[in-house]
Amino acid sequence: MEMTRCDLHDEDIPAINAFLESHQNIIRFQAINNYISDEGAIILAKNPALKLVNLNGNQVSDKGAIAFGKYSHLTNLDLSHNYKITNEGAIALAQNSSLDILDLRDNQIGDEGAIALSNNHSISALWLANNLICDIGASGLAQNKMIKLLALDYNHIGNPGAIDLANNPSLKALYITYNHIGTTGLNALKNNKILVILKTEGNDG
Repeated sequence: MEMTRCDLHDEDIPAINAFLESHQNIIRFQAINNYISDEGAIILAKNPALKLVNLNGNQVSDKGAIAFGKYSHLTNLDLSHNYKITNEGAIALAQNSSLDILDLRDNQIGDEGAIALSNNHSISALWLANNLICDIGASGLAQNKMIKLLALDYNHIGNPGAIDLANNPSLKALYITYNHIGTTGLNALKNNKILVILKTEGNDG
């Protein structure tokens, strides 16, 4: 169900959700660039038929993320460009055991949230660009063996985090542009023979 740029607010979600519940063959709900906040997100999170929810560019914060973390029916969740989700929301989402794809770009997630997500064992594609992640968080994520695609562009990662990521045996695609990685870290990444896609431009080395 596609409702991008439809001027949706929280008060619109109960009626939409009722429609979705009466048409359980609809498993995808996409509402990019609307005005949905936590109240609407909580309603959508409880809908057991939905497998994909895309609320990119809305107003969801930790409360909404916590709701999505509780319900293990989603496989694909996009809460990017909400700018309000912090470590608390990331920690809750890390508890979701059904998610395969999670997009949290452009939020306020730091090392604590990244480490929590590193302990998730279902996510294979994780977008965390433009957050507040430093070396500690990157090193935590480097310990995860399930993630195949990891996006960490525009964070605060230096050589230590890059070197740990370079030693990950399962990553196939790593996007780590515009961080603070020097020559040592970049060389370690370039020497990784498992990565199929590696994007490192805009770093210090």
